[in-house]
Amino acid sequence: MQIGDNSINGANGAPAAKPVDPTKVTAICALLQSAGHDPFAVILAGIGAVSTLPSITFREAAARVVERAATEGGGVRPVTLGNYKTAYAIFDKVFGNRPVDKITTTEVKSFLDGMNNNRRKPGQATRNSKRSYLTYFKAALRAGGVRDPLIELRYRYEAKEIRFFSVEVVRALFAATPGRERGLLALALFAGIRPELLGRLPARCVDVARREITIPAHLSKDKRPHILRGEFTRPDGQLLPGLPETLWIWLRAFPFKPAPWLNLRLRLQRELARLETGSRDTSKGRSPYWIQDGTRHTAASYYCALYGAEATAALLTHVGSGMSVTHYIGIAAREDATEFYGIAPSAVDFRPERAPYGHVKNVPKEEIAELIWKMPMSALARKFGCSLPGLFLRCKALGIARPNTGYWNRHRWRPPDSGACPAPGKTPPPPGDGGEVARAAASDSAAA
Repeated sequence: MQIGDNSINGANGAPAAKPVDPTKVTAICALLQSAGHDPFAVILAGIGAVSTLPSITFREAAARVVERAATEGGGVRPVTLGNYKTAYAIFDKVFGNRPVDKITTTEVKSFLDGMNNNRRKPGQATRNSKRSYLTYFKAALRAGGVRDPLIELRYRYEAKEIRFFSVEVVRALFAATPGRERGLLALALFAGIRPELLGRLPARCVDVARREITIPAHLSKDKRPHILRGEFTRPDGQLLPGLPETLWIWLRAFPFKPAPWLNLRLRLQRELARLETGSRDTSKGRSPYWIQDGTRHTAASYYCALYGAEATAALLTHVGSGMSVTHYIGIAAREDATEFYGIAPSAVDFRPERAPYGHVKNVPKEEIAELIWKMPMSALARKFGCSLPGLFLRCKALGIARPNTGYWNRHRWRPPDSGACPAPGKTPPPPGDGGEVARAAASDSAAA
């Protein structure tokens, strides 16, 4: 009987089986061979001639995953391929020679819970690290023929929260950001560009007139050039939503100027600490890594709420939409996303920025020369409404001698109405007026 022959009835006169397409059989055999299985062994296992398929070791299964990821069209970035190799090198020390079908969930859980952190402290690896290594481990078990591997650990290492900013926090961050860095923040929050790239991205790569952003290959995570436009085209020709209109409104109002991300990150960290704790002490607020991840997660969460996981993956330059489905679906409400993209420069109450020189340009030289020895320069800068570097430059331009660094710490500065320390070389006030401060100044003058 040939494949597809339906002229023979089954047992007891049962109707004949449906014809089988030979091309499908050939395709299934090829698929099994590509996965490392013998088609005849699979058939024997299906009819019960043998109990199970021959098992392979974890080392062999990991090699299949790496080989498949490295091939053309594997859908894995080069940096992800490197992560796979690193993870499998760690797993190989414990599970290398073990058959994949003999590895138990308890063993994997014990191994992940005992992993080291970045400082090589055992058992203190972060939840994100454990979740990533669990993903790599499951990929190897699937390559070895294990169905639904480690399903009991699916939610054990899930992240407790997604780092993203609410609409009110985004308004506060824009209000606290200087005008020269608002374009930088708009690219991070509305385009989802990685913060570490913003300080190195040339200004010519952000073309507001053509409404496109070019990420060069040397700055891209996967070492490939990417162009972000108003819409994305899939390989099958379908159009997906692209960069939001709100981004171009901000970039027209505040053109993008490359600046170190560290400066902006510190400002955002202080502002978040002020909003959450009432203090600008960064040690009491969010960590720098929270801030850095929060900007990209904010862009992805609100974008996914409006346009879906596939468009979000295109915005983030991901190969597939798996990460968008895992991390961003259901995080932000659609109403909040609409409000987020309605944040325009005209709707933000920006804080007044201090000019570098402020009103110090209108202050006579004699007054500056007199006050600069009566109070610390930081207090004098606040009095004149200028920045401390601006006061330094103004003194240098006018040729005004100023106290050295640490002068007021040595002399224990007091308010002007209590008697201040005189300038070096001048006669100090009587001992009863200036007290200990005056006597310390007199000793410095005598030493000079």
